[in-house]
Amino acid sequence: MLVIVVGTGVIGCAVAWELATRGASVRLLDQREVGAGASWASAGVLCPWLDGSYTALTPMLAESSAMYEGLLARLTSATGRTVEFRRNGTLEVALTENELPRLEAIAHAHAKHGVPHALLSAAQAIALEPALNPGACGAVHVPAHGYVDVPALVQTMADAAERAGARIRPFAQVLDLGSSGSGVLVTGADETWSADAVVLATGAWSGRLSVSDAAAAPVRPIRGQLLRFRGTSNPTHSMWSAHGYLVPWSDGTVLVGATHEDVGFDESNTDDAIASLTACAREMVPSLADAPLIDARAGLRPYSADGMPIIGRSSSVPGLTWATGHGRNGVMLAPLTARMVADLVLEGRAGAFDALSSPTRFGL
Repeated sequence: MLVIVVGTGVIGCAVAWELATRGASVRLLDQREVGAGASWASAGVLCPWLDGSYTALTPMLAESSAMYEGLLARLTSATGRTVEFRRNGTLEVALTENELPRLEAIAHAHAKHGVPHALLSAAQAIALEPALNPGACGAVHVPAHGYVDVPALVQTMADAAERAGARIRPFAQVLDLGSSGSGVLVTGADETWSADAVVLATGAWSGRLSVSDAAAAPVRPIRGQLLRFRGTSNPTHSMWSAHGYLVPWSDGTVLVGATHEDVGFDESNTDDAIASLTACAREMVPSLADAPLIDARAGLRPYSADGMPIIGRSSSVPGLTWATGHGRNGVMLAPLTARMVADLVLEGRAGAFDALSSPTRFGL
């Protein structure tokens, strides 16, 4: 079976690799270079139980996050490359006494759902994480949370997909999709392709793509800005406050994020965001006051109209499968999305989460 995957972010590369390893002939197309979109501006957080918000999406996040150990082991076996990944735990911190009720509510939600955690006093939090602001009032610790190096992950999955036989075409802009006999016709700016099946993993641009006989995908871009500092006395845990988060990497850098801005397709960084994120980082970890800023990044997260991902077969274009609308959760949901898509495309097999994420709820 020939499958064209459109989009080379974390979702598209995960899907392409899964399909290729399961025997499909895969072509991977993107209007940019591999991983040049939202994946580049991701801190890679794997935190399915963040802030105690338990929704219909939480079981998907938890199952997919738990797949990372196996995914990365297979990736190393396929490529000989190791992608940075740690379950270093998270601390959600209260920097004022007024924020303590929020921590108590988070801890209560974790207890209700059986998630291992600890509600820490100020002294306990600082003992666990000496880099934390000494004026902090408390924290909630979730040891199972972690992070992955997303740019490296995307590039390594693309490499693994190629080793499994996939062919990657960067700078191939797709303009239109439609039915063609027993398959799908993909019309590009300079070329036309036909395939037995097509997977749309075009992220924030999904709503701009013309799909014959289908409504426009209700996916809008939300800009997330991210900073990278080089610290000296960095924390060991990822940390969240009411104003943002930071993730320490093993190379001595600290990623700080992130904004949530409805500004269309503007991917630029702003002085205001740099200032506010810098203040957020220094408020949590005072030692970052002297840390040099290495770079600022911005990416467009694809948010669907109802906040849930859009994963599944099109009801209007035979052979088309959607894999978009993941919002800020693309990295967490990539392993599960790849499995769901491959099961549908190659075996026609639906899984436990297919009804929840089905494109048919939007008439797609």
